[in-house]
Amino acid sequence: MQIFHKMVTAIDIENEYISVGRAHKARGKLTVLEHHSCECTEPLKTAKDLISKVGTDAEDIVVVNYPSDLLLFNTVNVPATVKGRELTNYLAMEISHLLSVPIEDLVVEGLEGPSSKAVAIVAKKREVNSLVTRLMEAGLPEPDVVLPDIFKYLQLVNVTIHSTIAVAIFATHYSAVCVYVSGKLAGLRSVPYSTQEILGILTEETGFTKTELQVNSKVIELEKLTRMVESLIPDMPYTVERELIFLLSSIQSGVSVRDVSGLYVLCDPLILTGAFIKTLELNETFQGKVSKIPLSFEVEGVPLGLLGMLLRGGAEFGKNKFVQVQKANT
Repeated sequence: MQIFHKMVTAIDIENEYISVGRAHKARGKLTVLEHHSCECTEPLKTAKDLISKVGTDAEDIVVVNYPSDLLLFNTVNVPATVKGRELTNYLAMEISHLLSVPIEDLVVEGLEGPSSKAVAIVAKKREVNSLVTRLMEAGLPEPDVVLPDIFKYLQLVNVTIHSTIAVAIFATHYSAVCVYVSGKLAGLRSVPYSTQEILGILTEETGFTKTELQVNSKVIELEKLTRMVESLIPDMPYTVERELIFLLSSIQSGVSVRDVSGLYVLCDPLILTGAFIKTLELNETFQGKVSKIPLSFEVEGVPLGLLGMLLRGGAEFGKNKFVQVQKANT
């Protein structure tokens, strides 16, 4: 790789929605040069078309997302002596034993958690290879980073609180609850909930496209939107509470959902956040604890997931200190 060629290409592929962007990294500053998003019926073909618009180079760091429904997340107790590179090997052996699956059939990555815990992210090797093959056969560049979809959002989360907190992420095709202890991710769990149906209703009622709702928080009167969304999600707080109870019990026995000091909310698109916070506050367990998650970076006009993926690619060149958009477009 050339010393001065620090470019990132990100390809965010969902079933009916594609975002592609390119950024340059220099002196800790990530500059989003160009990005495009659109709804589609043929994701790979659309992604290839959008890639041709932003341009790319063989030396770019290429980041693609990996579907969360093909992943397993597990919190594992780790001996204090296991550090650094040994962590992934230890987690791989533990997960292989737990699942009774040969270690060579798995792709396992680990995140060091609080105290003696670590979070294992697990995929089947053949499914990862299949995804990469399909991308390249469709004419897309070979990825350098295959990022679990949920982590495109966690790249943006800025948790500095040292107590035990929960983060609820509501995305287009899935949701998740996460627990942080002392500022470190201690566990996460997928939630059978998504914003897809909500966005479909909003597009019908407001006339705005999904793309417009995804990238522009000012396209609709927020008070009107909040009232509309609240009427669509009355059972959502109980779903979150149930899944959070399951997650906490898997991390540490005896920990109650009431022991969580705060519940922080992230919605994709961001304009749904206010309605979700108000609805979660109706649940007695969460009253007085719900707020918007602090983000490390928030850039108007760039899709949330795409921004997280560009940040992940930029991290290959060192810490991201600042993010800006050179040319905002969709």
